[in-house]
Amino acid sequence: MKQLTSDKFIQEITNAELPTVVDFWATWCPPCVRLNDMLPMLSDKLNQVAEIAKVDIDANQDLADKYNIKSIPTFIIFMPNGQVVDAFNPSGTTTAIADRIINAIENYNKIN
Repeated sequence: MKQLTSDKFIQEITNAELPTVVDFWATWCPPCVRLNDMLPMLSDKLNQVAEIAKVDIDANQDLADKYNIKSIPTFIIFMPNGQVVDAFNPSGTTTAIADRIINAIENYNKIN
């Protein structure tokens, strides 16, 4: 899982071959820490559909501000062109979260 920082954020997103799901999180956030355990399984479910990356909002406050992060954890789905497809607070099962991500990407691809 990539750890993204402000200095290379746009470059990493736009150079990705697949859409990128960015997990905006913080070390002091209990739901974020619990979600960390789920991310490997989520990554497996998203195989060949999307990549997962993480942004620590404490170390990259400018990105949290730019993407209007008001609560954490927050997932934002970026297409390789940098366009935001969806933003949400992940909850529920790994399958439910994966389904939301896949549906958002499929809907974007149908429209564009």
